[in-house]
Amino acid sequence: AIYQSLAELRKRVGAQNFQPKKILDVGYGPATGMVALNDLMGNDFQPELKEAVILGHLDMEKKAKIILSRQINEIPQDVLKEEEEQQQQQDDINEEDELVGEVMTKKIKINTKLRDTIPSSRQYDLIILTHQLLKSEERFPIQIDVNLEHYLSMLAPGGHLVIVERGNPLGFETIARARQIMVRPENYPDEHGKIPRPYNRGSSKNYSVEYE
Repeated sequence: AIYQSLAELRKRVGAQNFQPKKILDVGYGPATGMVALNDLMGNDFQPELKEAVILGHLDMEKKAKIILSRQINEIPQDVLKEEEEQQQQQDDINEEDELVGEVMTKKIKINTKLRDTIPSSRQYDLIILTHQLLKSEERFPIQIDVNLEHYLSMLAPGGHLVIVERGNPLGFETIARARQIMVRPENYPDEHGKIPRPYNRGSSKNYSVEYE
């Protein structure tokens, strides 16, 4: 679902124009948003900053590091150069031999910075939110409003916000409320339909917001 949303966003923006430099992925799983983005953008994708906030169990962070380390665009340039040099050296391990043992995640180096807390002030070109707007049904819709405006304040001018929610009635209502906050059709009574508008509450900045 995340990959499809990102692919649709890139299609609408244009592949040449969709080159986010600072990315934030927030979710409970093993950085699935960043994994999908890396897969979509290809092996040469090397932005300035990639951060993944993992709010689940510590094991999710370990799994995220292992999964991300298998993507070429996550390998730091110095590590990639070192591996190329090592490949020139011969070893005595047969292809039939199976290497078994515990993965030392602390020693794995990747480009994405893994976090367990949500940053507060940095400006991102792309923010991916997976099941993050509503965490308690009793607090609908206030919690959506507060969380959404916090993430919108972290979005750089011209940036994009991708929201992914569960495919159930509550997830639909969450997306609908988020759209209501950002589009604000009630401010344009003379127009028919929900026409996307830049989000600019309390700011003179212009934001480009995509909906999925």
